[in-house]
Amino acid sequence: MTEVERFYEDKVVFITGGTGFIGKVLLEKLLRCTDVKKVYLLIREKKGISPQARLDQLFDSKLFDTIKDVKNSAVDKVVAMPGDIDQPLLGLCTEDQDTVLREVEVVLHCAATVRFDEDLSRALTMNVGAVSSIISLCKRMQRLRSFVHVSTAYCHCQRQHIEETSYPPPTPPRKALSLLENLDKKVLDDKNFTKMIIGDRPNTYTYTKAIAEDLIMTECEDLPVSIVRPSIVVSSWKEPVPGWVDNLNGPTGLFLIAGIGVMRTAVVHEDLLVDGVPVDTCANLIIAAGWKTDRDYRSNNMNSNVSPIRIYNQTSGNSAPLTWGEIYKLAERHLLANPLEGMVWYPGGTFKRSITVNRLYELLLHELPAHVTDLACRVVGKKPFAVRLCNKMHRGMRSLEYFTTHQWTWESGNTESLAKTMEKKDRETFYFVLDGMEWDIFIEEYIKGTRAYVLKQSPATMPACRRKLSVLWFFDSLLKFGLLFVIIKVLLAIFVPHISIL
Repeated sequence: MTEVERFYEDKVVFITGGTGFIGKVLLEKLLRCTDVKKVYLLIREKKGISPQARLDQLFDSKLFDTIKDVKNSAVDKVVAMPGDIDQPLLGLCTEDQDTVLREVEVVLHCAATVRFDEDLSRALTMNVGAVSSIISLCKRMQRLRSFVHVSTAYCHCQRQHIEETSYPPPTPPRKALSLLENLDKKVLDDKNFTKMIIGDRPNTYTYTKAIAEDLIMTECEDLPVSIVRPSIVVSSWKEPVPGWVDNLNGPTGLFLIAGIGVMRTAVVHEDLLVDGVPVDTCANLIIAAGWKTDRDYRSNNMNSNVSPIRIYNQTSGNSAPLTWGEIYKLAERHLLANPLEGMVWYPGGTFKRSITVNRLYELLLHELPAHVTDLACRVVGKKPFAVRLCNKMHRGMRSLEYFTTHQWTWESGNTESLAKTMEKKDRETFYFVLDGMEWDIFIEEYIKGTRAYVLKQSPATMPACRRKLSVLWFFDSLLKFGLLFVIIKVLLAIFVPHISIL
């Protein structure tokens, strides 16, 4: 048995965000590769579906097919614990609080709202208030050995170079939380007020995640704590299956709107690096950090010179760099090889550096077709939808522009040192270093995973999609040829008026 396996053996683990993207993969890996005693999974009731029913649905996911084949009894170790990070003390009832305080030894906090355009009141509640609640619980836990907080590599994105250290928060944590108590939500969520509060941060997500980190650093000095900062978390690299993804956040959403031919233009600096880490490597780092946190804390009790709180930056730019231009070319090639259902036009488009130029292209290539489509819907008596979807797409793309037009560098000494500290088998089982990553193969699996796991599209529809793609290519080429012909004719009429063509 390895050191990491030995640490988690017979441990009681409490996970928040276990029904989220990272949390699902973390839970699966923990159950499959360690012998934990029990996992308490914080789950809220959603749309009338009970926490236990949601847990049952979670295990129906293809993500858990592997563990059902090799270690089916492991799922019986998971207990749904009703709660909500929106509520004080995570919404736990008194009995469940007592259970957590009495039994839990490892806390892995993944829950957060990751929406860039989230209301400030909700972002503060979920990303800062929930951390305050967890700290309160951790300080009273009788058996706590390790607490890992999942942050983001972009929480201090106002800096171009980010080290594995804490930075001053944009607002002191307790002052930020007092805003929830003293101000009406309508005031907090007013766009102008929000902009004034977050200052140089691009959105409420990075703003509140930075505050949460400072809350950890200032109020957990006597606890066994570490912070994991992944960059953009994308589909799985290796486990439990390559290309697994379950949401449309980040690049996944871009793949979709580009793949169905809707997105024709975007503000992206193609020469800048895009930084993303596979979700399975992120889950592995969280597990490894949990082990190392306990080890460091015990060492710190004997040697006061050892820092009790370590921060682990997890990024790809240092070991597997990739530019926005490169990812676009790879994605375009694999989208054409694996076309999506629901294509409305031949996939393609270009990136712009200028917001003004991009806006003109949006008017011509996005909004004009959307208005024409809605007009046609009204004529035939159908409900219009295209303009609404177009506006939604633009809002999503606007929220990403800050990240597609800036570039960062990160220190990763702690993360690299953690990998070197682990024995060989642990490094292989709980891999998080991206050495050997081949982006071409990864993006191909990512596209296939988006098609299969997010869009639920069967491989059996691929031949029909390829035939449709050929038809769309013909009409796309015909339209381009027609526009080129008109342009040439207009130019000739202006500059060489005595020549007549057709």
